[in-house]
Amino acid sequence: MALKKIQKHSAEKLAADAIREYILGGQIAPGARLTEIHLAERFSLSRATIRGAMQRMVQEGLLVLVPYVGWEVMSITSHDAWELYTLRQSLEALAARLASERIDEKGKATLKAAYQKLVEASAARNLKDVSAADFKLHRAIIELSGHTRLAHQYQLIEQQISLYIFWSDFMPSHESVYQVVLEHHGPIVEAILAGNSETAARLAAEHNIDAGLKLVHHLEQLEAERAKAA
Repeated sequence: MALKKIQKHSAEKLAADAIREYILGGQIAPGARLTEIHLAERFSLSRATIRGAMQRMVQEGLLVLVPYVGWEVMSITSHDAWELYTLRQSLEALAARLASERIDEKGKATLKAAYQKLVEASAARNLKDVSAADFKLHRAIIELSGHTRLAHQYQLIEQQISLYIFWSDFMPSHESVYQVVLEHHGPIVEAILAGNSETAARLAAEHNIDAGLKLVHHLEQLEAERAKAA
């Protein structure tokens, strides 16, 4: 009996991973409906397993269960973006502070490697790779904080922000973005490596405020355009 329970939970986790990738990979738009039958057929799993996985996605903030309607991918609003980025600002400032206070040689190597990936992606002028390297660098700082609960909360927020950016086409396409992304992240990395906790926290907060305000403004423009067209 215990073995069957473990198998069931494992299947739900695998289904949750598949649905998460399906959403974050941009294969379905925010606000779109999802049905248990469709996903069960797509992933060759039972509806009960899919239902459990979708409930996990609700907890992560990627899906919502609308009464009398069904499951929907979370929709994008400027207010949602504001909430996420202000919370992310607090978490990343704390993570940068803690990382700078406890970083060792192994941690420094990890952080340098993550930043180097961002440098290489910027040099290659590949926006998709820059975005991926950007998120991985932030994750590295979170992990270096040594704060498990902080890392868990950040993961939930990061997934939602990733979806927001993908579907709002927020990443700029002009050439200066490749230099700007390094100018924003380089000083944060340097402060952490130097063990300067106050500077690291301040720079991390400022970076998130700047990025957050830009995304909120972009979404406000999209909302105004939709309202005008309605």
